[in-house]
Amino acid sequence: MDALARTQPLIRIRDTASVMDAARLMSDLSIRALGVDDETYSFVGLFTERDLMWVIAQGKDPHRTTIHEVMNDLPVIVDGPLTQQQAAAQMLGAHIRHVLVRERDELRITAARDLIPGVAGAAAVARVASVAELRHMFGDAVLEHPAVMATGVRRERHP
Repeated sequence: MDALARTQPLIRIRDTASVMDAARLMSDLSIRALGVDDETYSFVGLFTERDLMWVIAQGKDPHRTTIHEVMNDLPVIVDGPLTQQQAAAQMLGAHIRHVLVRERDELRITAARDLIPGVAGAAAVARVASVAELRHMFGDAVLEHPAVMATGVRRERHP
């Protein structure tokens, strides 16, 4: 069974805040996306590091540009809980890095980077299984091949 995607509380900022304020908040909290609220504190969009990069690349002044001007006002929102596979499918299908998950009247967020530990763990298991299979089929000699050595697998030499 596919593991559930890890979600985090969605930190929010007002749409009238400057891009610089958002960048500082994101940096201080080590996050890469913020929910955006309007004057009634209703959720209206998502601001991500990509939006920040766009502001800079366009030569806009991050002190004068408001979040409302550059946010994504149609982010992907799904009802949770959400599996890692479902989250990855949503991200790949929409070409995005963040999915908002509605869990019990709360809006939470999961990011592509949150899925990496599960994928990396599966890849490590596959690599170990592959090396074990190669060793079974060809003995230790195959581990001397440059392609195998490039995987980071090291064979200990014994005198």
